[in-house]
Amino acid sequence: MGDCAASPLVTVSRGNHMSHDARFTRRGLLAAGFGAAGLAALAACSSDSPNSGGTATPGTSGSSGSTAASGSTTPTTSAKGGTLRFGFTGGSPTDSLDLSTQVGNYGIAAAKQMSAGLVTRKGTERFNILADEIDIESPTSIVVRLRQGLEFHNGKSVTASDVLASFIRMVDPKALTAPAPFLADMDIASSKVVDDLTVRFVLSKPNAFFATDGFAHNLLAIYPDGKWDPANPVGCGPWKSTSFVAGERAEFVRFENYFDPPLLDGLVVQNFADVTSMVNALTGGSIDAIGAVPAAQARALGSGFQVLKSDTGGYGAFVMDASKAPFDDPRVRMAFRLIADRPGLLTQLQDGEGKVGNDLHSPFDPVYIGDDIEQRVQDLDKAKSLLKEAGQEGLTVDIAVSQFVANAEVAFAEQARAAGVTINVNQVDPSAYLTQHYGQDSLYFTLWPDTTYSGQIASSLAPGAFYPEGNWVNEEFQSLWSDAKLDVDDASRAEKLKKMQQIYWDEGPHLIYAFTEEIDATAANVAGGEAGSSGFPFSYFDFTKVYFTS
Repeated sequence: MGDCAASPLVTVSRGNHMSHDARFTRRGLLAAGFGAAGLAALAACSSDSPNSGGTATPGTSGSSGSTAASGSTTPTTSAKGGTLRFGFTGGSPTDSLDLSTQVGNYGIAAAKQMSAGLVTRKGTERFNILADEIDIESPTSIVVRLRQGLEFHNGKSVTASDVLASFIRMVDPKALTAPAPFLADMDIASSKVVDDLTVRFVLSKPNAFFATDGFAHNLLAIYPDGKWDPANPVGCGPWKSTSFVAGERAEFVRFENYFDPPLLDGLVVQNFADVTSMVNALTGGSIDAIGAVPAAQARALGSGFQVLKSDTGGYGAFVMDASKAPFDDPRVRMAFRLIADRPGLLTQLQDGEGKVGNDLHSPFDPVYIGDDIEQRVQDLDKAKSLLKEAGQEGLTVDIAVSQFVANAEVAFAEQARAAGVTINVNQVDPSAYLTQHYGQDSLYFTLWPDTTYSGQIASSLAPGAFYPEGNWVNEEFQSLWSDAKLDVDDASRAEKLKKMQQIYWDEGPHLIYAFTEEIDATAANVAGGEAGSSGFPFSYFDFTKVYFTS
């Protein structure tokens, strides 16, 4: 489901990690995470372009990791241009091009093309987009200076006033935006425009994650005067919208005045009802590239196509609503986690590609404890015992098919039978899943891209989350979260986040069975793409460096 990055206080220069310097006055570009807003300054980015990975060569698979593959082809002038047709799934009639309000993956894929934020994150690194410099003045004051010469698609210059107005819009409860929980401590009255390119953000209290998870939120978007007009969508991203039909098709042309224009002339983002029809479109030649391809289908493509692969921190999970019976009993939630044969689910659902999960998210975050604690394994006897204690022997529950991961619900239902649990798997209209089942049923499936630990908490588990999952309330967990946001000390803040994970592992509402491997595929004449570790196709739908070789 949505998005969000790193937690530790670091200073980064030219892509190399350096030790933290607690002086407030050091100035720099936001290239990688700093923890407490106001305690770390940031040094120069390693690149102006966030797409720095290699590309797959025809008939080969990309190497795992944050880059797509070892083979790279340099575009020639004659190879530039053309329109890429990208296929994806998950479209809904509620999709729009207003990036900050998107819930579904197809809506994000389309809206991402015309939007731009201050910073973007690729793996463990951050890269400046609209921001040129970010100066941490104090724990409650952050100054952002924009690049010179930025423009919106309507020709208006991007100014500090637009940035401040867009932030004010994003924290407005009426706007219902995904970045809002990350920006909630912004003091609107005290935050001011300094000059045409400079804005000073003032916080009502220190927030260790405001500038990391907030500024780098991948659904953060800047609009003219902070206003979104669905009848005339205007952004400042690399692609300009020419046509949009919600849940079906979005068309774009290259925005020539973007600071780093795409190589292609145009881009089409096409929705498909299911993965099979999407793959068939690629093999039939009506689509040039597709994302989130199941491993078995990717292997079946053969030598006439390119496959891009990357290990990711994205994950699939079953969510148990702790506010509803039977999952309001922690014994039932634990029983379901013990029912899961995680290696079996990884093999069945991901063809063995990826990594077994341990009911904790954010494996690339330095505070992650999932590799340091006991790996949860299937224990049917214990699961049966817990269900009996809870008075839930012979339990029957329903789950709707999400189509996020093919056969996920069916595979888990089969495993549950061994514990005497019946899970009725119900086919539903894919376009209605997000609006009628996700976040509403007592048991449902979710799929997330890679996030930092703090980013995931703010997105789905903290009060005011944009994508609330599980309705799980634990006073100690929430107290630690509140304290962590205020904590300006790296070590003590990390300890709080680790304690939160242990509580979550013991009692939380998620069964995280595996981390995904991102698999994308293209026609043989498409180059320049990377799968990336985000868990979303093409390193979070970045097509700016994609081109045709012929």
